[in-house]
Amino acid sequence: MTATTARTFAVVLSAGRSTRMGQTKALLHLDGKPLIQVIIEAAKDGGCDGAIVVTGESDDRLAGDLLRASQVRAIGEVCDSDFVATIPGVPNMQSIDSLRKGLQLLPAAARLLLWPVDFPFANARLVRSLLRSFSADEDHIAVPRHGDRRGHPVLFGAPAAAELQTPLGNSGARAVVRHLPSRVIEVPCDDHRITANLNTPEQAVILGVEMF
Repeated sequence: MTATTARTFAVVLSAGRSTRMGQTKALLHLDGKPLIQVIIEAAKDGGCDGAIVVTGESDDRLAGDLLRASQVRAIGEVCDSDFVATIPGVPNMQSIDSLRKGLQLLPAAARLLLWPVDFPFANARLVRSLLRSFSADEDHIAVPRHGDRRGHPVLFGAPAAAELQTPLGNSGARAVVRHLPSRVIEVPCDDHRITANLNTPEQAVILGVEMF
């Protein structure tokens, strides 16, 4: 399998309860669009073949407070429904548990672009750079870097993505990234926000994210 034939699917983690933010993060706005839409459009325009959104509900709505928001719409109505699939996550467990739910929909031998909704700032250009960083060898992990800090999203080749389902993955995706440092490719990015974890209203204000 070569880098030009491997398929890539973004798995967007959005199953958390956003208790510190006080609002559903995926519905906060950046440049006039819900974060979930910003992320999915960047994944699509960057060259991904599809997106799997791991939600906090039993259907394709993002969270209960979506019903009280101004846009009461399913993800497929906000984004391209042919590009997006949804699956309920595990809100009260670790992020690896929700990620593994998303992996249930990941096609065999596909690359995984792991994209937590807490890190919405990467654009399509960065996604393309991550995809181009792989050689013919798929056993790589590509991580964006700004200065001395790593950020998101993170691209796992198929072998590394499979490790997320093993005992090594029980400690989380970070353990898989750190397992074999020689296979990690760092991709420089000039936007410092790719390292910023969006957790609180104060952070939202600083990062230019609009509350509702």
